[in-house]
Amino acid sequence: MTKPRSQQPRGLRAVTHLDPLGRRKFVALVLGLAVAIGIVISMDVVAASSRAASVTGGDGYGRRGPIAVAARELAFAERGHLHLVSHYHENIVEEGHGSGTLSGNITVQMTLAFSHASVTFTAYPSSGGSFVGRGEGTIYAEGHTANFTGNATITGGTGKYAHASGRNIRLRGTLQRKTYALYVQVEGKMRY
Repeated sequence: MTKPRSQQPRGLRAVTHLDPLGRRKFVALVLGLAVAIGIVISMDVVAASSRAASVTGGDGYGRRGPIAVAARELAFAERGHLHLVSHYHENIVEEGHGSGTLSGNITVQMTLAFSHASVTFTAYPSSGGSFVGRGEGTIYAEGHTANFTGNATITGGTGKYAHASGRNIRLRGTLQRKTYALYVQVEGKMRY
C-alpha cells in the first residue's frame, strides 16, 4: 500500500515522479557531483603526498623524493676449509674460512641422516655484514671420506646484505669421517 503524496518525503516524491528527461538530468547531476567530490579528494591526496615529499627531500613535483634502489645481483664462487667445533649424534657444527668472490668466515650446522644432509649457514664476508641460508643434499661415503652435493637458499642477512636472497645455489664438498674436516665449494647468484 502506497502512502498518499502528502505523506511522502518531498525529495523522494520529486525524484520518483520526474519525467524521463528529468531523471536523466538528475542522474547526470548526481554523477557530476560524485566526480567533483572525487576530484577534490584526489587533489587533497596529491597535496598531502607533495607535502610528504617535501618533508622527505622532494620538491612536490616528483623530484628528489624517496628513491627506490634496484637490488644488486652478485654471481659468486667460494671454497672453504672448515673444522669441527662440536658434534652431537647426527648434528655437526663447523667453522672456518672461505675464499673467492666474497671471502670471509663461515659457520655451518649440518644434520646428517643416512644419505640425506640438511645444513644452515651464516657467512661473514670480509667487506662487512653477514648473510644466512639453508640447504639440503645427499651424502654418500667412500672409505674415510663422505661426499655431498645439494642446493641452498639464502634467506637474509645483516648490514648491506640485510635483504639478501638467492635460490638454487650449488653445494658440493667432502667431509673427512675421522677428523670431520669439511671442504666445501659453493656457486650461485645472490641478490642484496
